[in-house]
Amino acid sequence: MSGLTPTDLPAIASVSSTARIWGQAWLVAIACGVLCGLGVVVLGRARRPRTSGTPDMLAIHSLVAMSQVAIADGRIDEAEVHHIANILTRLTGKS
Repeated sequence: MSGLTPTDLPAIASVSSTARIWGQAWLVAIACGVLCGLGVVVLGRARRPRTSGTPDMLAIHSLVAMSQVAIADGRIDEAEVHHIANILTRLTGKS
């Protein structure tokens, strides 16, 4: 094993604080990039008006979930259909 490690290595490893800061700077840069990206996505969605031709994903997922719950007992009552329709009307603003 002799000759694999340099002979001038110190007994206790030490790193300057400047080297530590620069060594961790990439983590800070990635975190800032992710946070800025999330901010752009959130603000972009909040400011963008909905188009009438685009389906509302919340309404679609809600319809799927409510339909699965309604059919779980093997039959769908008229009251269940009416309740689902009322919820979708409130979510989308359309009957």
